[in-house]
Amino acid sequence: MGSNNFSAGLWGVQNWNETKGGNKSAWGLMIDYPNDLFEMSLQYNYFGDSLNPGLGFLPRKAYHYLYTGFSYMLRLEKGWIGKAMEY
Repeated sequence: MGSNNFSAGLWGVQNWNETKGGNKSAWGLMIDYPNDLFEMSLQYNYFGDSLNPGLGFLPRKAYHYLYTGFSYMLRLEKGWIGKAMEY
């Protein structure tokens, strides 16, 4: 994409524990556009109600996590701020 960055990711896991019933899976996705002027991000994770990792930590059962972010980072080359800093 020229001088712009873009990344996307997808993950998933299936747990075969002895718990009867419930959803033993987890998955998530991430889309990120981290660039100089605009930065945008979207992340979603789902953890099933019967997911029980043998090692690690889960925030809680049947957990959905959504994160969105947007930043506009204007860079002034001179303007009145740049002129005030000139000696």
